[in-house]
Amino acid sequence: MQVPTTAPRGSINRHLLWLFVIATIWKVWLGAPPSISVAGAQLPDSAAQRIQLLQEARKTNDLLSQIQRTLASGTIKVQIEGDDKSGKKTGIGKRR
Repeated sequence: MQVPTTAPRGSINRHLLWLFVIATIWKVWLGAPPSISVAGAQLPDSAAQRIQLLQEARKTNDLLSQIQRTLASGTIKVQIEGDDKSGKKTGIGKRR
């Protein structure tokens, strides 16, 4: 009668499978390591987005107010340069 010197192949696979299952359960039970932030890069900062949107709206309102003051102040002088026959239109709409 021979005594096997190594464990059967199925037994090793079964032990590795159990080790993997136990390690997975342990990891789920303990949760994520503290060094990993929870969805930090995936969630947008809505407060910062609102602040940026308000700043851009204020800037747009200021520009529109400047345009309105310019148009309400009187006439605007425009000089058109270029030759109509050549097709080149350089400097169209330049303010003086």
